[in-house]
Amino acid sequence: MWHCLYCYVFITMSVTKYISDLRVLSIFSGILYTFAGLHIVFLFAWVCLIPLFIGINQKPAKEFVLAGLIFGATMSFVAFTWMLSKAGAFTGGGLTYGFLALLVSMLISALYWGIFLYALSWLRVLLTFPMILCGLMIASSWVLLEFVLNIPLDGLPWFSRHSGYALTGNLYAIQPAALFGEHVLTFIIVLVNYLVALMLLQRKWKMLILPLLLVFFYLCVGLMIQLEFENKMVPSRKSFKLTIVSENIPPEIKWNDRTGNILVHDLLNLNKQAVSLKPEMVLWSESAIPWTYNPNDDLINEIIKRSKSEGITHIIGMNTEYYRNKLYNSVYCFLPDGSVASRYDKCTALDFIEKARGGFLIPFFSENGSSVQEGQNPEPLNTPYGKAGVMICNESFISGAAATMVKKGAEFFVNPSNDGWFRKTAIVGQHFFAARLRAVETRKDIAINSNNGMSGLIQASGRIAMEKQEDQSYVETVAVLPNKEVSLYTKHPYLWVYLCIAYLFCCVFFRFSQRKLNKIT
Repeated sequence: MWHCLYCYVFITMSVTKYISDLRVLSIFSGILYTFAGLHIVFLFAWVCLIPLFIGINQKPAKEFVLAGLIFGATMSFVAFTWMLSKAGAFTGGGLTYGFLALLVSMLISALYWGIFLYALSWLRVLLTFPMILCGLMIASSWVLLEFVLNIPLDGLPWFSRHSGYALTGNLYAIQPAALFGEHVLTFIIVLVNYLVALMLLQRKWKMLILPLLLVFFYLCVGLMIQLEFENKMVPSRKSFKLTIVSENIPPEIKWNDRTGNILVHDLLNLNKQAVSLKPEMVLWSESAIPWTYNPNDDLINEIIKRSKSEGITHIIGMNTEYYRNKLYNSVYCFLPDGSVASRYDKCTALDFIEKARGGFLIPFFSENGSSVQEGQNPEPLNTPYGKAGVMICNESFISGAAATMVKKGAEFFVNPSNDGWFRKTAIVGQHFFAARLRAVETRKDIAINSNNGMSGLIQASGRIAMEKQEDQSYVETVAVLPNKEVSLYTKHPYLWVYLCIAYLFCCVFFRFSQRKLNKIT
């Protein structure tokens, strides 16, 4: 890894010697940044922002804005090319609709990063401190801006950007998230990138060893955190067998009079396979049964009937009627006797897809005129094997949602999802590794069942116990270990953000005090 990193620094140094154009460097950085986060490329995480920092060095505020617009548009173009085909498939509108969706996405991303870097340009008056202190200021500001600008984007996870996601592919790199969440991952990435960029600009070649040592030290700390957790972790209950029933039904297939019997037959056959494995619990995917719950539902009753003798608990995704054309996107916990132990309603619906924004709802979801009503006051599911925190689909991208569940007693998590519309895109992998970050942050096992996506089990330590993605339906059994561990991040989810704010405040206070003192003398 270090050999590759040295090679990249050498190439970047050579390129920036001859290419200092802000536009070229912003495009280069946008491509690297996108691949780092979207495809979870660990190596790119440490170098993806170097060209951007070199490009904006000592530039006026308007150049920061230009760099942000180009960086954001490039990133969006690289990340969202799938919209050209998928958006047309969503709506039947063909390439025209996909092209419009891509343009709108590029505009939103460009504005996001234009605002982001413009806000970052305010720090120029403070960047007279020693190099390390300047790096800490840039990293702290980046964390704060990312935190604030992502708040309104919880319902649009493909637009929200968390620079730290690029590290989720490495077991040791994500361990500090148990203490400070995803914010500390962003911090270390930005700090290393900025220091390398500054050393290249100042031609301080020998000092390049410092950011490399910083990365090495960070990974060593992660290793120690991981070993310490695995040595001290005390299960609250013994592990139980959970079978993942992955239906993998393509979203193009509609439930109707022609296909209904075939689909029901397939689901019952999968249930039969699951029962034969003798698990304690069966996890189905999001909206595995695509109609509203009814206590006398024939399919539910048949599923329960076939597994009752084995004492199996089922966690099944299906809708719940709310009012007129609104539904809850729900997950039900059915006990072996068929009674409903508890229900969870999705609390963060996808904007424009599940819920309307400004009166607009993308047509593919609203064929029947329905939309999702968001749930309130989420509680873990009560199961015979402990309280199960629930994250439905995109909720695994929201760190606060998982932390809230743990505070309410969750001992493990289930993440039923449906990645049907995004299959064969990088979003599927990003979705899985976002759940891995939640597992480390909360120190809870997470069982994932994603229709047409990546399913499996991520342990509380961050280890991936099972990971599978196939086109055909299948059943797999994993061992889930509940625990009552409450991580530092769960107790204080904004601690690192507060520390960054405190550091920036100290820098501002010191600078103004210094200026005042200079005027007096």
